[in-house]
Amino acid sequence: MLEISFHCRDAIQQMCSICSGLFSIVISEDEWLFLANIYEVMLVFYEKTLLVSQYAPSITQSTEIYWELDDIMDDVIERKGKYSNINEEIRVAVVAGRKTLDEYTRKMDSETLILYVASVLDLRVKTHWIKTHLEEEDATTIID
Repeated sequence: MLEISFHCRDAIQQMCSICSGLFSIVISEDEWLFLANIYEVMLVFYEKTLLVSQYAPSITQSTEIYWELDDIMDDVIERKGKYSNINEEIRVAVVAGRKTLDEYTRKMDSETLILYVASVLDLRVKTHWIKTHLEEEDATTIID
């Protein structure tokens, strides 16, 4: 919805300025910037949600998605990269979200080993680990 509003921004502004009943809801430049910040942060979460809901990733792939979201949250909180000019209210909201993610991660780490067991049993993870940590010839011998 936000993406559509950005594409139709000029039409929205024109409509609000022409229709007297809409004068009071004209969106200011600061409000457009705020919406752009929300969109920039939330788009990644939307994409990851679609990925999980549409493709039913394995446990290890899901874990990787959590780690990616963790890194993105760090970037927003620390105002790194494309998030360097993020609105403070949005940054504070991400800090709160990060606390929830940290709580969930602590529970995963302390209450179950299933993610670690699944990682060890996943052939893709094992193969990557072997290729990363062994000489090429030894890795090829083991994998083949």
